[in-house]
Amino acid sequence: MLTHKSRGGRFAISLPTDRSINGFTNTCHICTPMFKECDTVVREILRQKAEHPGVDVILQAGDVVSTFRNVCTHSERAHLFGGRMEKDNALAIAAAAAFRWPGSPATYGVIRGAIAYIHDSSVNRHQPRDLFNYYWVDDHINVASDIGHNCADAETSLCNAMRLKILGLMFDTAAGSVAIPQHKIDKAKACVVVSFHADSLSRPM
Repeated sequence: MLTHKSRGGRFAISLPTDRSINGFTNTCHICTPMFKECDTVVREILRQKAEHPGVDVILQAGDVVSTFRNVCTHSERAHLFGGRMEKDNALAIAAAAAFRWPGSPATYGVIRGAIAYIHDSSVNRHQPRDLFNYYWVDDHINVASDIGHNCADAETSLCNAMRLKILGLMFDTAAGSVAIPQHKIDKAKACVVVSFHADSLSRPM
């Protein structure tokens, strides 16, 4: 059972190697989604800081994972997205595209692309070409200089923040830095120590 401070809990079913949906997925027939590298965000921050010296550059992030509920799994494949709870003699099947399934990024790409297209088509006085839009699967990132209504124009349902975690990295527009969070560094060090003394290693599913 995994818990979230604001959304309660959800079940994560662990399966043996080659027994999960990922193990039965032929990735050769899945479209490969194309994403921009995260340094695109860095370049946009630097561009706007150079264009508007002394003005704060604001990052706005939105997780639209709820749209996954509207991306349905084909009826002939729905049985593959299931799990059995033996203690309760119950079977649970996810009718929507399962998150962390290797095909979910490509499946979600239709909705993600529509959101990105509409957002890219928006302009204002401070960004006459288009509003900056960076996305990675279901995460959409805005970068906007804090001038007049510029941030309000760029914000749809995104939250303003001077510091933001994107792809596990901390972007700080005020300090002009990108850093790995300390807890990730500590976790990596601990993994190295455990791995060094372990007889064998396995990759979790």
